[in-house]
Amino acid sequence: MAIVVFAGLVTAFAGAVYSFAHGVVVSGALCCVTVLLCGSALVFRAVARGRFASVTVRGMSMEPAYRQGERVLVSRRSPLRVGGVVVVEQPTESGEWLGAPLRAGAAAKEISRRRWLIKRIAALPGDEIRSEHLPHSPRAYGRAVPAGSLVLLGDNRRVSFDSRSIGFFPAERVLGVVVQPTRE
Repeated sequence: MAIVVFAGLVTAFAGAVYSFAHGVVVSGALCCVTVLLCGSALVFRAVARGRFASVTVRGMSMEPAYRQGERVLVSRRSPLRVGGVVVVEQPTESGEWLGAPLRAGAAAKEISRRRWLIKRIAALPGDEIRSEHLPHSPRAYGRAVPAGSLVLLGDNRRVSFDSRSIGFFPAERVLGVVVQPTRE
């Protein structure tokens, strides 16, 4: 794969030099297409190796930022930050987790077998817990989010199944950080 990408880049460079020297517009366009194809190959390779995943948004909990049926690109290696949007495994309504967490190098087929939620990070481990994070746990206010846990909230609080309903989400249940919606 690396050889194909390298050959494509060399071809694109040679085409660009030729088109510049001879003033040929078609070769320049061909070079752009070649570079785009090589870039696509690199992205495909990253997805195939499990660095990225694509997930479909289900529900209205993140409206208006993310809508039902939209697809989002998820980075499985980006750091978690307050305010960032993540895809996290969906627990049962009682907050129980079915099975073991997804393994780090899981393939697309494994990912598609799970149910996912999209939520915004409100607090990370060590951050202070505020009343809007866990309204049903007043004794937690002012304390720190436990290690390995996250406070996740939906943007559309009226309909969101999030930390206000079930408490902390285990960080190990996070698939990754949303890096881009794939809008049409």
